[in-house]
Amino acid sequence: AWSEESEKMIQTFQTEFHGHSVKFSPFHENMLAVATAQNFGIVGNGKLHILDVSPQGIREIANFPTMDGLYDCAWSEESEKMIQTFQTEFHGHSVKFSPFHENMLAVATAQNFGIVGNGKLHILDVSPQGIREIANFPTMDGLYDCAWSEESENHVAVACGDGTVKLYDITSMQPRPVRSWAKHAKEVVSVDWNLQQKDLFLTGSWDNSIMLWSPNIPQELSIFLAHTAKVYAVKWAPHSPDQFASVSSDQMLHIWDKRINTPQQSIHAHDYEVLDCDWNKYNENIIVTGAVDSTLRVWDIRNPVEPISNLHAHNYAVRKVKCSPHSSSLIGSVSYDKTFRLWNWEREDALVDVFSLHTEFVIGVDFNLFIPGQVATCAWDSQVVVRNMEQTIAV
Repeated sequence: AWSEESEKMIQTFQTEFHGHSVKFSPFHENMLAVATAQNFGIVGNGKLHILDVSPQGIREIANFPTMDGLYDCAWSEESEKMIQTFQTEFHGHSVKFSPFHENMLAVATAQNFGIVGNGKLHILDVSPQGIREIANFPTMDGLYDCAWSEESENHVAVACGDGTVKLYDITSMQPRPVRSWAKHAKEVVSVDWNLQQKDLFLTGSWDNSIMLWSPNIPQELSIFLAHTAKVYAVKWAPHSPDQFASVSSDQMLHIWDKRINTPQQSIHAHDYEVLDCDWNKYNENIIVTGAVDSTLRVWDIRNPVEPISNLHAHNYAVRKVKCSPHSSSLIGSVSYDKTFRLWNWEREDALVDVFSLHTEFVIGVDFNLFIPGQVATCAWDSQVVVRNMEQTIAV
């Protein structure tokens, strides 16, 4: 006789390699670790799988490939907070850790996937006890990006779908911004604060333009026009007060000097739309791009004839890339394939880890400057996920 209560008497999950060990988490009733080995453990690679077991089925949260087979695994009895989550009202578009406080995180969100509707800026406190909201600021249009001021620890700039740029004081009891600029003709999708000259920031827009701003001046300081299609990202070089990069739907990576209105260099970075870029924090000549072609490319701008590394593993467009502040070789990327991937671009086998922690397109990613191994992501599933990658399971 079949049970009238439970249809899920038996659940299964297929691993790539042969199973050797399974261990339930001592902290979470639904979390399971599985150690596997290729070719029955005789020779070959291994992989650690982290699974979520629920009445709806078994899904993979993350996996960690190894160069040799894995025969056993054990959860740490000390740390349960490998993964923390926070649910936002709208869909996530950008996450940024504070450059002043190790536990503070800004999240830019937009209603209806950013197509139409309102937005909200969330300020979160991330601690071992969990994630809690400190403040939130609703907006009339969706938010596509955010950036902490490098000058004031309480100021956050946001890029808005109505073409405005707004600056918020997170300690204010008022929901209104302390300043608002309305100069772009279309959606503003990128904002970045100068790390050296800390009274300046940049914005990039779908009106094909880039604008330079100061928080105390009511109009733009400069306009940079060279892209022939939507600008997706602008990033200041961390080693220079004057140099910045931009990428666009026109497939180009431009390197600029803010004192000159034409690019210093123009690199045909991909054969498809380029959606993001980021500078290496340890080498002033290295920059990474991510594109619709599902690849990341690492460039040395001294010799940009071809990339020095091509990173292939994502299944769909690479939405954001981020160079680690703690390593010259590590890069994080998120994609429409719903994953975060960690790369070591100096290795031949560059893919280090894959985390499948979201159920929708992953749009935002950032590393914590103060806590090595801590990374935040946000996605269109309205989840903010903070992952401590250094807190691992012994295998």
